[in-house]
Amino acid sequence: MRLKKLSISQLAFTLVAVLLALGSLRHCEQKQNIIYLQNQVKQAEAKRIAQASDHTKQLTALEVQNDSLLVNSRLQKQVNYKLLNYGQRLDSALQIQIDSTRRIKQEATYLRKQEQQSRKYVQQMFLVLADGQEHIRSVVDSVRMESRLLADRYYSLSVKLADSSRFAQKTLSIYKAIQADSLSIKPSSDNTIHPKRKRNSSSIDQKRRQRQQARRLKKQRRKTLIRG
Repeated sequence: MRLKKLSISQLAFTLVAVLLALGSLRHCEQKQNIIYLQNQVKQAEAKRIAQASDHTKQLTALEVQNDSLLVNSRLQKQVNYKLLNYGQRLDSALQIQIDSTRRIKQEATYLRKQEQQSRKYVQQMFLVLADGQEHIRSVVDSVRMESRLLADRYYSLSVKLADSSRFAQKTLSIYKAIQADSLSIKPSSDNTIHPKRKRNSSSIDQKRRQRQQARRLKKQRRKTLIRG
């Protein structure tokens, strides 16, 4: 289960890194768009100034021509008509320029807001990345702690296994000694005590006590193993 959690944390870390890279690319693209729009505004402003200068020169020339043609009313009317038409065109051109400038400013404002939002998004991604790294550290620490606990438990079990092996060897040696003594005793045909059996009665009692003690030790060892 902890390995699954660790793999999920790694996937989350990879996803956050990908989202962060996408946010950075989007931020660079928006910055390039802002620079491009600023250059367009500067070019449009320079073009408008040049057109205004040309218009001023043309108006000056028309005024000179008007002064020279005051004697002819028909020419004066033509000049006035041209001036009026040109003025209307100039006004419409200036209005178009003003509208385009306003639209460019609105787009620049929108892009600045988008840039601020992208910065906030990148900051949030950094926070998420930091949280993911902290979670990974906690998982690694818990795995290390469990590894230490398992190592300690394995050591204690190995010690208990060694103790039980030694106890089994002692029990087997006692059992073999008892079996050898029981084979050396021969049954008597009468109810009288055989001299050899009489001599070995104390050793039989001793072996019986040893068997009882071995059984008690075996039960006690089994209880200890069950509790451990």
